[in-house]
Amino acid sequence: MPISQIQGQKVYYQHSSPTATNGTTIVLIHGLGSSHAFYGPIVPELIKNDYACLAIDTPGSGCSQPASKDRTPKEIASVISELLNTLSVNVSKSIVVGHSMGGMIASELAVQGVLGSVLIGPVHPSPNLTTVFNQRIETVQKNGLEALADTVPKAATGSLSTPTHHAFIRALILSQTAENYASLCRTIATASAPEYSKVNSPVLVIAGGDDKTSPLEGCQTIVDSTMKVTGGSWGADAKKKLEIVEGVGHWHVIEAPEQVGQLIVDFAHSL
Repeated sequence: MPISQIQGQKVYYQHSSPTATNGTTIVLIHGLGSSHAFYGPIVPELIKNDYACLAIDTPGSGCSQPASKDRTPKEIASVISELLNTLSVNVSKSIVVGHSMGGMIASELAVQGVLGSVLIGPVHPSPNLTTVFNQRIETVQKNGLEALADTVPKAATGSLSTPTHHAFIRALILSQTAENYASLCRTIATASAPEYSKVNSPVLVIAGGDDKTSPLEGCQTIVDSTMKVTGGSWGADAKKKLEIVEGVGHWHVIEAPEQVGQLIVDFAHSL
């Protein structure tokens, strides 16, 4: 099992490379209640287009060792940055892809300087978000992850989702522990907005037309350089693009792998 010891923590990753790589690595960062497996449906398409893929289980998720403490998105980004260095992956030649909470982490990595970023249903810190995730912590501590596994797969997906999608999401949620899930909820609830304005590399934001968890307004805030928000918005000189996938909720890659995969490939080719 590919595991690296990073900052006193065992971090699991899946590194897949095509026979003839084009020199660019796509770093895949999952969201809350998820794992590297979230990206499984699109990795073959990325590899077919000659991109190496590095899918990571963030601390406290999937096959990575349980987190020893609550971490901020910036601290999780530093773990990933160190892992990239350990694996001799050049950050400046990498495209970081982050889903949901992973969008926060990908944004923090983008501040360090990357080739480009893809934010899929990214979470943008707000007082309302803090309230939502504090309530979720209470639910998990009182009723365990089963309560979320019974509701999230249907409530957080779009009109085109299927029972197979729901089963996949349920399995991802139940692969976590309640303690680590609650810890990552606190990561989101207490997060500050990344310093988007310091990033001048291109960004693609993918929004689900039916996404209630990370609605279009939050995605637009990250992209729109005219918005005056805490942390600023994505650098004014950067190339920015927002794509909406209709009929899709918050689990974009599972719900619409062909569309999301193609959007990432097209973005990567443009760089």
